[in-house]
Amino acid sequence: MIAETLSKDFKYSEEAKNAMNTYKIDEKFIKDSIITSGKVDFDRSHAQKNRARTT
Repeated sequence: MIAETLSKDFKYSEEAKNAMNTYKIDEKFIKDSIITSGKVDFDRSHAQKNRARTT
């Protein structure tokens, strides 16, 4: 899942872009540090549950 996420083009809202600028965070940091170190808690995630309802 992480490899698939990292291969996508990221699109940021203006608010997110402003926050990234304020905190001096670039896309490389997000991809290299935040996403690759993240953990998906499928027990708490509703993404799969919502997807099942729409298909």
